[in-house]
Amino acid sequence: MAPILEVRNLRTQFSGPNGYVTVVDGVSLTLAQGETLAIVGESGSGKSVTAMSILRVLPEPPARIAGGEVLLEGRDLLKLDEEAMRAVRGHQISMIFQEPMTSLNPVMTIGDQIVEALCEHRDISQDDAFAEAVALLERVRIPDAKRRVLEYPHRLSGGMRQRVMIAMALACRPQILIADEPTTALDVTVQAQILTLLAKLQSEFGMGILLITHNLGVVARVAQRVMVMYAGRVVEEAPVGPLFKHPLHPYTEGLLGATPRMHSDAEEGARQRLVDIPGTVPLPDKLPPGCAFAPRCPKVFDRCLKERPELVTNRDGRKTACFLTQERTA
Repeated sequence: MAPILEVRNLRTQFSGPNGYVTVVDGVSLTLAQGETLAIVGESGSGKSVTAMSILRVLPEPPARIAGGEVLLEGRDLLKLDEEAMRAVRGHQISMIFQEPMTSLNPVMTIGDQIVEALCEHRDISQDDAFAEAVALLERVRIPDAKRRVLEYPHRLSGGMRQRVMIAMALACRPQILIADEPTTALDVTVQAQILTLLAKLQSEFGMGILLITHNLGVVARVAQRVMVMYAGRVVEEAPVGPLFKHPLHPYTEGLLGATPRMHSDAEEGARQRLVDIPGTVPLPDKLPPGCAFAPRCPKVFDRCLKERPELVTNRDGRKTACFLTQERTA
C-alpha cells in the first residue's frame, strides 16, 4: 500500500549560544492508511520534535527545519506557506498531546472549542457545528455529552479532557492522527480505555496513527511497526513482533530490559529483573564522537567510539544503526 505520509531525511535545528544545534538528524519514515507507527525512546531522543516538525508547529525562531521533505500524498508540506499549512492542520493531520490542560483553552467551553475547530475547516453553521460537537463527545464515550459540552476544561477529569482532545482532533476526520504520549498522565485503567477508543476510531475512520511514546507496553498493544530514536536519530525500525522478540540495537535491548513484563512459568520461569540503562541521553550539542549511544552501551567496541553508524536495511527488511548487529546480519 502506498504511504499517505512519507518523511525523508528530516533535519530540525534550534538556535543556541554557539549557533544552530541539530536535534532531529536525518529522520525518515512512512505511514500507510490504517497503520499505527510507534516512535519510541527516552525523553530528549527527538520524538516530539519530529512530530511537531511534521506539522510545522515549532516556533521559528528559535527552531528551523534545515532540510528534508514531509510528503502528504506526494505534496511537500515544508514548501507550503502558513495559510496552506493551517488548512492541513486539524483537517488532514491532527495532533493530540499528553497534557490536555496545556492545549485546551481554559476560558472557553468544551463545545465552543470543538465548534471553532469545525467551523475553521468545514462549511457548517454554528447550530450544526454544536450538534456535531455533542455527537463527537458521545462518540468518544463521554457520558451526558449534552451537559458536558457546556463545561469548562477544569471541570473535567484528566481522562475526560483527553477524550475531548481526541474528539477535537477527529472533528474533521483527518487522514493522520499524531498522538504524542496520549496516555502518560492517566492511570492504568483510563489508559486502557483511551487506547481501546483510539483503536476503535481508527478502524472507523481508516486513519493512520503516528504514536509518540516511551511506554513499550502501549506499543505492543496498538502498533504494527516501531521506530526507535536516540539522540535525534533513528537507531532501529522493525515490525512490532520481531522487534520485541529479537531487538537488533543495544539501545532497544535496554529499553525492553527496563520494561516490566509478566511471563508464565512454562515460558520463562520466574519474572525477569528490570535492568536500567546507565547514564542519560546526551544533549544535542554534547554528542560524543562516533556512536551517540557508545558511552552507555554494554557492547561498545573501538569502532563505535570513532565512527557514527548509518541506518542500514538488512536482508529481512529491518533497519538498524549498529556496527555489531550489521556485521552479524551480513
